Amino acid sequence: MAISGTTTDTSGRTKDLLIFQGLDATKYNVSEPINISFGTTSAYIVGVQKLLQRFTILFLTGTGSQPDFPAFGTGFLPSVANSSAGLDAIALQHIFNFANLKLSQVFKDFQDTTTLTLPKDEQLAAATLLDFSVSSGNLSLTIGITSKAGSTVQYVLPFPIA
Repeated sequence: MAISGTTTDTSGRTKDLLIFQGLDATKYNVSEPINISFGTTSAYIVGVQKLLQRFTILFLTGTGSQPDFPAFGTGFLPSVANSSAGLDAIALQHIFNFANLKLSQVFKDFQDTTTLTLPKDEQLAAATLLDFSVSSGNLSLTIGITSKAGSTVQYVLPFPIA
């Protein structure tokens, strides 16, 4: 199923700068995970792309790593790095669930209290760890994100763990 509700019309919306090059959710469907990469050319994003980027930034930032924002982030990366039990499916799901609980609450609190008008495709309804793989010191997560507009997208989030 193709992603619905995605827009390139930025009128009347706040915009973020695109830092994930190659993240064009309009070209993917639920059966094709999006592979992100960091590029050099800036662009504006709105809609589900903005939601994915904000989710990922908060998810990968370690809590306490931003001096002026000590509560920003999650414990996901530090927990994965310090996982003495290894990265089996149960341990990884457990670590993801704790990070996702915090993320979901942060998004919900912001969505409920902001004075900005947030389009439904920029609001988080749910995030799910769908799959993962560990290979040569790298961890790749396949995450499913559902917006309040009802759009669901999968994306692959790769990062080093060694």
